[in-house]
Amino acid sequence: MSEVLIGEWQALHDETPLPVRERLAAFIESRAGELAEYFYSQMLTDPATGFYLSHKQVEDRLKPSMALWLRRIFDASPDTDIEALFALQRHVGEVHARIGVPVEFVARGARRLVNRIIVEYGDVLTERAEWAEAARFVSDSIGIPLEVMASAYTGSYRSRCPLR
Repeated sequence: MSEVLIGEWQALHDETPLPVRERLAAFIESRAGELAEYFYSQMLTDPATGFYLSHKQVEDRLKPSMALWLRRIFDASPDTDIEALFALQRHVGEVHARIGVPVEFVARGARRLVNRIIVEYGDVLTERAEWAEAARFVSDSIGIPLEVMASAYTGSYRSRCPLR
């Protein structure tokens, strides 16, 4: 699975024109804190998340980490290290598993975040033709890491609770 996802992630970067990635990176950079805030507001719409995450954790550690994560996965550098991003995302999944945050809460926040980024980026685009490429890049740039995280979460869970 690792090689397939790394290959898909690398292909996404290779196939998306650098100017599109650069404009998205600048857009994300300018809104990373606001987007992190939105992600957690959406994730925390379910009262059950309060069992796993405190308001203090979200404010002190998780929002800044999420903003940094967004900057990293939308880095437009031509020499982006996809394997390092993959390893980072695997670690994020393992951390989520260790603290017991159900992956569906993260997936909900991610899905809504993708929608928000695509809509807001579409609102500022001057070249409408770019929107489809940008939307695909946004969707897969969050979807692939989410898939890696879910895989790490499942692996971590299985190592603690082997199937019989």
